[in-house]
Amino acid sequence: DIKPSTDKHMQRAQLDYIQKLNQGVLEKEHYQPDVEGIIESYELAFRMQDVMPEIMDVSKETPATLELYGATSGPTQTFGQQCLLARRFAEAGVRFIEVTHGNWDQHTNLTADHKARAEGCDKPIAGLLKDLKQRDMLKDTLVVWGG
Repeated sequence: DIKPSTDKHMQRAQLDYIQKLNQGVLEKEHYQPDVEGIIESYELAFRMQDVMPEIMDVSKETPATLELYGATSGPTQTFGQQCLLARRFAEAGVRFIEVTHGNWDQHTNLTADHKARAEGCDKPIAGLLKDLKQRDMLKDTLVVWGG
């Protein structure tokens, strides 16, 4: 589980205090783009930390969705889970998501090794594209795939 080291209310109190200090700097020194950027960064980080446990919890996904991505077992499990999380991140409004499926750079055993890599990513990629389309998200999502 992903859980912050302090509870949400304590984090909010700490952030509010820091924001108050930052606002004091802004009032004394007027326009400070660096301070304003820091304020926005803290707020964004707090909001992200608040929703991350829910986004990462795939237990509410249907068995059919997990199967669509190949996220339950076999050579597609890890990459399938990553692709499923990518869709969940996109639903949550994350604008840039990178998912990797490594070790494509081979110089021997090309046929066998590339076949193994393809078996691990074909179903998850197809599942991601199908799921994005079913959810009417594909029209607003650029998917770049390279191997």
